[in-house]
Amino acid sequence: MRDSFPVMPNHQPAPDSGGLRSRAEAARYLKTSPRRLDDLIRSGALIAVRDGRNVKITQAELERYIADLPSYEPVSA
Repeated sequence: MRDSFPVMPNHQPAPDSGGLRSRAEAARYLKTSPRRLDDLIRSGALIAVRDGRNVKITQAELERYIADLPSYEPVSA
């Protein structure tokens, strides 16, 4: 019989994330540098997950980050 991973109580399955993106892919998607992406992750503005030794970001998290950005409204002179 296969060993199963422990399930946390109250753990809800993640919605379809559209896949995981590498740091480089996520940076390209956000049109920023991998260094800026690392800063966003360190600050907690962007939530990353570990895939073994690699850091990945879900498509859903990238879209959430974009949706939460403030809109640009030019100041009238």
